Amino acid sequence: MEQPKVSRTVSEKQRPWTAEQTRGITTIGRSLLVSAAAGAGKTSVLSQRCVHLVCDAAEPCDVDDLLIVTFTEAAALEMRSRITSALRQRLAGDADPRLARQLALVDQAQVSTLHSFCMRLLRQNFHLIGLDPNFRVLDADESLLLRRQIGRDLLRHRFESDDSGIFHQFVDGYGKGNESEILRHLLRTHDLMTSLADPQDWLRQARRRIASATFGTLADTELGRELWTLIREGLQSMRGACQGALRQAGRLGYHKSVDYLLGLQNEVESWARTFFEQGLDGLARSVNSTEFARRPSDNSSDVIKMAIDVVVNQMKKGPWRDLLRFTTQQWQEGLQQILPHVDLFIDLISQFESRYESAKQRERALDFADLERQTLHILQQQDGKTFTPSPTARGYHRRFAHVLVDEYQDINQVQDAILNLVSRECVAGTDGVVPNLFCVGDVKQSIYRFRLAEPRQFLDREHQFRDEDSHGLVIDLQSNFRSRAPLLEAINAVFARLMTRTEAEIEYDESHQLRPGLIYPPAGKSPVFSGAPIELHVLATRGRAEQKPERDTDEEEESQEIEDLDRTEREALLVARRIRRIVGADGEPAMHVMDKDGKKEGLSPRQAEYGDIVILLRATKYKAGQFAQILRAQGIPVHADSGSGFFESTEVRDML
Repeated sequence: MEQPKVSRTVSEKQRPWTAEQTRGITTIGRSLLVSAAAGAGKTSVLSQRCVHLVCDAAEPCDVDDLLIVTFTEAAALEMRSRITSALRQRLAGDADPRLARQLALVDQAQVSTLHSFCMRLLRQNFHLIGLDPNFRVLDADESLLLRRQIGRDLLRHRFESDDSGIFHQFVDGYGKGNESEILRHLLRTHDLMTSLADPQDWLRQARRRIASATFGTLADTELGRELWTLIREGLQSMRGACQGALRQAGRLGYHKSVDYLLGLQNEVESWARTFFEQGLDGLARSVNSTEFARRPSDNSSDVIKMAIDVVVNQMKKGPWRDLLRFTTQQWQEGLQQILPHVDLFIDLISQFESRYESAKQRERALDFADLERQTLHILQQQDGKTFTPSPTARGYHRRFAHVLVDEYQDINQVQDAILNLVSRECVAGTDGVVPNLFCVGDVKQSIYRFRLAEPRQFLDREHQFRDEDSHGLVIDLQSNFRSRAPLLEAINAVFARLMTRTEAEIEYDESHQLRPGLIYPPAGKSPVFSGAPIELHVLATRGRAEQKPERDTDEEEESQEIEDLDRTEREALLVARRIRRIVGADGEPAMHVMDKDGKKEGLSPRQAEYGDIVILLRATKYKAGQFAQILRAQGIPVHADSGSGFFESTEVRDML
């Protein structure tokens, strides 16, 4: 594989980039996937790469030759602002007419969400698919209301025409007799299909998998292999839990607990051998005949007891145990019984899709999923049994010199296909085509599965690009510029235990470890805070039975006041007192933090201020107001973004 071209490095007068950041900014000639950990400066790298491609690359392009795809409109505005600011800084030091022209072209640059890009593409190419050029886009609420109404009408029609009673049986079996449950499944499946590049093929494959598993040897079918994999993963998870608990108990010297855990580990190993030799039925017999010994009474710590509980609960009630409730014969008989219902549900989906499409055509409207699906229809053409880029897609290959994508971990299959077709990724490696796709994201921060984001797209591309013979390259940004080393060490220790391939689809290995990007003075040699990065304060629940120590009158009154507060208010009071100590509001010396020195490069110490502190809550809608009230009562200035207000009230949202 030809080595990537690296243009001249970023100017020394600019931000001091790390070596990996510089590679992400300057490498061209290959597709790039930048796996950027939290706080690694991925947005800065993306914006600086855009400036580099326009100003410093060996073959610079115009700024409007870039296609930059962001996740939100706010991110698009920020990206455009960053590029504009960087170009102005360059122009201030170099009165180059070309730079002035690039600054003038920024407003024409293609910086937007993927939906906005799709809308522009459809407006320009509506004639290719017979689309009304004056189409409007349904917002999410209007689309949901329309789909619910169509779904209810469809179900009502099926009930009325169900002379054989098959549909009633279907509703009883899969909706517990409640048609709203069937409607929920219907809408959810429709949403899923809109995120797939070939939804009809997905339906055919899903039915085929069920049908093929109804005869022959279950373990040799696709569904059987998945079932076997789930069981193996369950056994592997129990093995890992045993080993972790054994290490803890051995390190603390609880020998009885060690012996007990060794017995559990031996049992898990015996189950694994039985599964390998006798399959699902043999494992079920072995598991159901297992008798667990009594737990040891060696006064082990709560931590060890909890670790043992985790192992025992997994062995007795883990999700994998549900897979052993049926024999292989019962599994296959069950699949035979549900196959007619599968056909009925597929027909239901087809009718729903047809009615929904007709309703949108009457309204001359598209929903957000249509923007993507119709765009994909324009960009690809069928060549035999495969899909290839259409002439329109090849036009975009010439139109855009580079395609850059932010938050790549949160895209779905259709969106990924669009990006591959708009960029030269779909023809990379053929006829000397130079790939031009740049993606940045962090799969560990993918939180939008409920919106049908598919992080598997990120993982598959990462696996492909880590191959030396690939046309792509993975660059890992691990330097965190937000947090101190002790905090990052604690996070790494927790994630290494929780984030495994079995549980989270990724292994938290060296390539994912967070590394400190800023160097702080060592503790004890400066007034700068670098001490305990994590403090755990445990508040007893109200009414907990405990022996109260003797207190003087003032302490007793304060204790009673705290007991009268609910849990959120007590948490807020604790936080308020902690903040006052940090900023020195109670007469004690304030902590010092490091800040940028405006007169010289680097960081310099200063006293902590209220604005340096942020309070993160699991839910702000109800708690933020309580926290703000307590903090203000303690003399602490606070701004609370509670996400509530007039336009967030239930009544107003329903009307909207």
